[in-house]
Amino acid sequence: MSKWETQGLYIFFLPKYSSGMNPIELEWQHLKQDQLSGRMFEEN
Repeated sequence: MSKWETQGLYIFFLPKYSSGMNPIELEWQHLKQDQLSGRMFEEN
């Protein structure tokens, strides 16, 4: 067991960018595909 593990610290690999693991990205995808697709908005 490493010195860090004895202190409750663990290092693990995370991909540089993984939208499938980020909950807000899933919400944006749902919003864009299901809620806002095909809608027209007025410009300011």
